[in-house]
Amino acid sequence: MVSASVHDGWSVRSAKWCRAAGHQPYKLAEGFLYNPREDAGADWLPLNLLALLTIRGIGMKPGKEELASFRTWAAGSGSYSLSTAKRMGRTVSSLFERLGLDRPNPSTLWTYVEEQLKKGRREGTINCQMRDVGAWLKFKNIKIEVPTMHQRRAAEPWVPSDGDVMKLIQQSASQGRRGPAFRNKVIVEVLAFCGLRLGELIDLNISDVRDGYIKVRSEKREAERRVGLPGFLIADLRTYVTHYRTGGGEALFTTYGKRLSYSAVRKMIKREGRRAGIEQMHPHALRHWCATRLVRSGVNLRAVQVHLGHASVSTTQLYTHLSTEEAAREVTGAFESVFSESRQS
Repeated sequence: MVSASVHDGWSVRSAKWCRAAGHQPYKLAEGFLYNPREDAGADWLPLNLLALLTIRGIGMKPGKEELASFRTWAAGSGSYSLSTAKRMGRTVSSLFERLGLDRPNPSTLWTYVEEQLKKGRREGTINCQMRDVGAWLKFKNIKIEVPTMHQRRAAEPWVPSDGDVMKLIQQSASQGRRGPAFRNKVIVEVLAFCGLRLGELIDLNISDVRDGYIKVRSEKREAERRVGLPGFLIADLRTYVTHYRTGGGEALFTTYGKRLSYSAVRKMIKREGRRAGIEQMHPHALRHWCATRLVRSGVNLRAVQVHLGHASVSTTQLYTHLSTEEAAREVTGAFESVFSESRQS
């Protein structure tokens, strides 16, 4: 077995089999690429010749450089946030061979969609994957229409209660070594009381913590904003930076001397949520709680919009809508009051 590199961001590594144009299995051996479906000895290609050819026909994953270019293109287009661009790269990498995204055809995409539906995958999840695939095809200037599923109306987002948030803060502060536990507690507080998106929290630097506020750079290309900090959170941030932060250059939240990752924070929130008995807990739920708590407390809608970094107040207004459960309670209460009055009279 041999390894051979080819141009255009692709590589052929030591392996028994690879896929070639027409989805025929090819075998790497002794410096040659061989198609065992052909007559013996009839279809051997020297790898040094193969290295001179564009290997787009072989359905292998794109190289790191090409994926990096795709993420840069997506983030730079203005249509996607940085975290979305990274997710799109992961989707393309994971589905590339399965969907033959070097030379895609609509029937392969539809077959995949049908398989996922039979497995019980939600339409929204499938649509998200297909949008990512569509972005890749646009990046590669491949004109193929990707499948789009009719999506059922999304359920109202789950919003944790005040008690849930307090339990999560207490739980995060009580687990493990003092340093990481205190850092986790502060992360939960910043997500909940500042209403930050996860990407915005990850992107915070020490210099962004100012006197009474933090400077937040939106990951959705909205204007940079100042987010006010309650007194207890200012004190906790100072304690964390002074006593518990470990290296990481300019990053505010770190682990083992480097900036915390998206997945590390997601896992931490899910883990501490389960330990606190809150199975549904996830980072963005804390942003929902922040918005809902501010609106229900009577804070001016424009102030809530600025605090959350919404480009449009219409997004903020979503938090003013009553949930179906709340609406049912109010309607039931109104009728009960009517009947109780009629009984008294």
